Amino acid sequence: MSVNEKIKEYIESHGITQKFLCDKTGIAQEKMSNIINGKRKVTGEELLLIANALGVSANIFLG
Repeated sequence: MSVNEKIKEYIESHGITQKFLCDKTGIAQEKMSNIINGKRKVTGEELLLIANALGVSANIFLG
């Protein structure tokens, strides 16, 4: 499972919206949508922003 798929699975299973993530991370909605839907790779910086917004370690998406 890719990092993008793990992020998507996590937010869906926790009822978190893309809008919430965009607001918390400052990542543009179109870019966030492309990350979550696997249309672009998430950068290390973006992964850290997402993990911090969710209050989890980035390692849960990497392992």
